[in-house]
Amino acid sequence: MNPPDPDSIQDPAASDAGSEPSVQGVEERLASVGTELRQTIGDVLGALPGAPHRATDLARELRLNKDASSRVVRAVRQQDPVAVAHLIPGPEPLGRLLDAAERMRVEPKVVSDARAAVHRFAELIANEAGDRGSLDAIISAWLPEAREKHELMAKQTVYRGMSLARGMSCEASVNLMALWPSDRREHFLDALAVMGTLGLRRFNDQARLTIASWTSQVDQPLERLTLDGQPAGSPNDLRLDGFCSEPLMDYEAHESENAVAYTVTPADVGLGASMDTVIAELQRDSMMRVRPPGSRGDGDAFVSGEVTVPTRVFVLDVLVHRDVFVGSEPRVVVYDMAVRGFADVNDRSRDLDRYALTERVQACGRGVSGLRLTEAPRYVEMVESALGRVGWEADGFRAYRCRVEYPICGSQVCVIFPRKSV
Repeated sequence: MNPPDPDSIQDPAASDAGSEPSVQGVEERLASVGTELRQTIGDVLGALPGAPHRATDLARELRLNKDASSRVVRAVRQQDPVAVAHLIPGPEPLGRLLDAAERMRVEPKVVSDARAAVHRFAELIANEAGDRGSLDAIISAWLPEAREKHELMAKQTVYRGMSLARGMSCEASVNLMALWPSDRREHFLDALAVMGTLGLRRFNDQARLTIASWTSQVDQPLERLTLDGQPAGSPNDLRLDGFCSEPLMDYEAHESENAVAYTVTPADVGLGASMDTVIAELQRDSMMRVRPPGSRGDGDAFVSGEVTVPTRVFVLDVLVHRDVFVGSEPRVVVYDMAVRGFADVNDRSRDLDRYALTERVQACGRGVSGLRLTEAPRYVEMVESALGRVGWEADGFRAYRCRVEYPICGSQVCVIFPRKSV
């Protein structure tokens, strides 16, 4: 069964000249069509010999694709009509199902009612979306599981394209920020940053590899300190050698105002080789724990990580001292950095650069034992080692994690903590 020509279909909702159908109107029509599909397609399945049918039986008896059969069976069992419209196959596979039902002598009225519902489904797709993929994107606004699935597929596509364009990718980008009260300045926090690029691969010899970056949130010059609290004479002094692949890569630091980016030369990463590199540094008085007087916006504190390499998994872990941000519930926002660079979450003008994604923060308890990571078996050991060198007790922290599958390269992931005023 072929869907109708979109140009030949008139949308009843478009009768008001110059007006577009409301979002509520789309949802109502979607629910109406979903209800019809569930009822009529369910009646067809119930009229087939040997009903009720499992998806594999339906595929065999009607000579249908197994995936389509499975989706039909799942769809007619749904109570939410919007979920029915999301799960059920498109008009063409449904048309083939009805053709097979006719051959099996299902009552003509049952089949014709189902064909009418499928035709209305095709009209809905053509009028409201243009194609099935766009309809699923619309449905995702009302159905969380549909939104997450659609979002993940889109991010996977971006990942594959950026890996080819950038000539590199990695299995996991791990970023940890530990916040501890400063012993030098009241209301300030010291920060320990651990940044790892794991399973790094290079596909051409022109790729420039930015493996870590750091931007300070206070107006003071950046001073790179080792985990022993000593000034780093070279970026290589910040490398966690015991957790890096050999031969060890040489880092270069590129500074601008209160930011620094660490890169490795392309020759250090063999074509096709899989390499791990981890860098860690200590920043004194790098963040205020309370809202400064006269601060703009809500003055919230935030920790962020930048996606500098196309990666399958991006992890931003935040360790917060037990006496810091007490009662503050963290949340996540993701920014596009392509045009305006690093984003301050308190700058309302940057709201335009936010991605509408479903990322979330997970509380991981006290200490670091809840931060195990499948992609990095030695990750907890690495964090414990870094904290030990700084002299901070792991049990003194609350742990939070934001895990992003296929993050958008060039984005900034921020975990925000509302903070009190001074």
